[in-house]
Amino acid sequence: MADSISIEETNKIRVAIGLKPLPVPGAGPTFKPSKDTDSSSEEEEQGSTLESRQAQGYDNWKKLQDEADAKAKREAKNEAIKKARDAARKFAKLEGRGLGDADAETELDTKTWLIQQKKRQKKLEKEKARKLEQELAEREQVAEHTAEDLA
Repeated sequence: MADSISIEETNKIRVAIGLKPLPVPGAGPTFKPSKDTDSSSEEEEQGSTLESRQAQGYDNWKKLQDEADAKAKREAKNEAIKKARDAARKFAKLEGRGLGDADAETELDTKTWLIQQKKRQKKLEKEKARKLEQELAEREQVAEHTAEDLA
């Protein structure tokens, strides 16, 4: 039994490594120490009188009001930030040339513009006619392959 460790020494080691100590036989029950014995009596006294209850009620109301005010301020601040961001986007200068800006390189008189539009219109008509011819040719090929091909 010389090698065995006493329960007190084991408990010291267990406490050092963060474990719960073993119960010591014959030592009797151990009670947890109270954190504040005076605070429990103060808590009972705090709500015992009308004045203290009113004070607690006022403190609770004040805390709720402060939270509501803080929330309103946060929302107002966020709204102001959003307005500023939208205004900045609204007035941001867009790249490129606007409708009222004249460009010397691409400035056209009316006659030149009309000629270009006629050329563009002819080109579009040719493209449309070509697509129509293609579609008709495809329909003819489909029409040629009928029941004879399947038999």
